[in-house]
Amino acid sequence: MTTETLQQVALSRPRWVNGLLLGLLSFVVTFFCLELIKVSGQISPLWFSTALMTIVVFRNPSRDLPVLLMSCVLGVTCANALVLGMSFSNLKFPLVNLLQALMGGILLRHLLD
Repeated sequence: MTTETLQQVALSRPRWVNGLLLGLLSFVVTFFCLELIKVSGQISPLWFSTALMTIVVFRNPSRDLPVLLMSCVLGVTCANALVLGMSFSNLKFPLVNLLQALMGGILLRHLLD
């Protein structure tokens, strides 16, 4: 086995395409979590969109983070508006999720090599 086969393959997609895909994925997982809460108020699902944003902060270079995270926040906000209706909390909760994801991702970067 040679070391050339172990090198990471760089994706040639532009940043905005990755942002669009992450925004769509965060919309879908947020919609799923909100529907679980709506079906039964006793179910407390994991908040998958925060976990997704934490992974984005951990795995991507700092120069890509603004585009990727803003698309995730936009996806979460749209899902909240679709399920819960228009209100101020549709922007407040995604910003809290963004703060949690930033803190978690930065801690993972510092603690893991």
